Amino acid sequence: MNTILKTAIAATAVTTIISLAGCQNDNSATQEQSQPPKVEAQLLSDTLHHFAVASRDSYAKNVVQPLAIQYKVIDANEDWQQSHALALPAQMARYTAENFKNRSLAVDIHLRSLWPINRKNRPVSMLETEGLKAVAENPSQPFYRLRDVNGQQVFTAIYADVASSNSCINCHNKHPDSARNDFVGGDVLGGFVVNIKL
Repeated sequence: MNTILKTAIAATAVTTIISLAGCQNDNSATQEQSQPPKVEAQLLSDTLHHFAVASRDSYAKNVVQPLAIQYKVIDANEDWQQSHALALPAQMARYTAENFKNRSLAVDIHLRSLWPINRKNRPVSMLETEGLKAVAENPSQPFYRLRDVNGQQVFTAIYADVASSNSCINCHNKHPDSARNDFVGGDVLGGFVVNIKL
């Protein structure tokens, strides 16, 4: 099982890199040379967010749903390594983000929540807390900030992570470590945080 999961993570990372290669800027004649970096960073962060969501949702739909829920061939749970099961989609999103971070010094992606099940997924700064509150109040509007971190310009984007399936809602509501147990369909469970060093 570990080999299958490692292969899935590696395939996701390779696809990410290939996708990003197509987003690189070649300074062609049609491009404005005076375009501010935050526009490019916003486009890149939006693309990375869409890719992270698509990767997680594809894993949930094409692996977890048929194998663990529909045909009950194998279980999916948070202790997947010990129980020889499948990782949960949120865990797969985290593993993919960690794998991506290991390959990029300029970009990192996190799945965070104001009400996390796993304490590692809490906001780690006032900016993340502010952004998560903003997207919880207005899920259709991403939160963007350009800031200086020790002399380095960093573009941060936070996107709402909306409960899209009953299995996500049930897991968050029933888990003993969950900080909240009243989620319903369409609620914001947390957010994807994308940081890009400019």
